[in-house]
Amino acid sequence: MVHSDIAAVYGNGEKSAILDTVSRKIVESFDVKKADVEYDKAQQLPAYINEMITHRVWRRTIYKLNEVYPKSTMLGAALQQIADKGYQAEMTSLNSTSLHAQVFYPLLVECFEKIAPADNENVQARMSELRNAACRSEKTYILAQY
Repeated sequence: MVHSDIAAVYGNGEKSAILDTVSRKIVESFDVKKADVEYDKAQQLPAYINEMITHRVWRRTIYKLNEVYPKSTMLGAALQQIADKGYQAEMTSLNSTSLHAQVFYPLLVECFEKIAPADNENVQARMSELRNAACRSEKTYILAQY
């Protein structure tokens, strides 16, 4: 939707710069209190979040927001939705996922599941992913042991 509109008007080269700028502006102007009130009242994510989750640039925006506001209930629910949609692999580098055990555990399970079928060439890469996820912080290290 927005991606194709921007590409049609400005071309693919400018699309990335424009989307990065919009993402940065969203992070700068995000009102966490207002977002959490909206989420707590509706008890579900706004429809625009579900649309954002389908695009990598907007998922990265949600990740950035969650790094800034790790206690946000709406952003925590958005992370859970992202994980439920199958994007756990791109979440392994996030510091804030450790704050959400319901997101961290499936991510850790996925890391383990990737090791078993891996051939000799890929085992080291899969072990590195597991190590990065489990050793991201003291909390993830402890959570990974349970």
